[in-house]
Amino acid sequence: MATSGLCSVGGVVVGTAGPRGIVDLRGRYIDEVGLFATYEDGAERAVAGGIELRPLFIARWLSGAEFGNATLDLLVDSFGIELGAFSAKSNSNTASPILSGFQCALGVELPLLSRATGIFIGVRGGLRWADESFRFVGIASSQQSDNVGAAASGRETYVAITLAWHQIFTSRRSLMAGGCLEDGCPHSP
Repeated sequence: MATSGLCSVGGVVVGTAGPRGIVDLRGRYIDEVGLFATYEDGAERAVAGGIELRPLFIARWLSGAEFGNATLDLLVDSFGIELGAFSAKSNSNTASPILSGFQCALGVELPLLSRATGIFIGVRGGLRWADESFRFVGIASSQQSDNVGAAASGRETYVAITLAWHQIFTSRRSLMAGGCLEDGCPHSP
């Protein structure tokens, strides 16, 4: 099955640097691996990009381990791991440095239409490190005595709540090879 998907996301990020609006664009191949680019703006401005892995889809698909409920199948398949880079700067302090570093996140999405093409509500939680030691963040940023955001401290934990539109594209070659387009298949467009 050679399908690709494009996902546009809007939502809110709540982190140790404060709340921010989020705009996100993702492209995936076989709903398994893809690239993402994110822009966040609020008390802090950040851009991020990287790869997203959804390891459960291909394992379930190859073994034929479907639950029989399209919503549940898509929910399980949506479990994802993100690895990437970010750059952030505080909007409230013009003298604050632009910090870049590593981020990782875990996320899941719930389909509202029980189809691979449609509206999804997502939740993603992650960690960002900007200092050279890449120390574990935990609650370190919230224990600081001053009122400095994550861009100034170089560390952040965050949770993103999103509303996304997923669009699935299927190649002609996958249709000829018996791709998943029959009615009732949650992965069909």
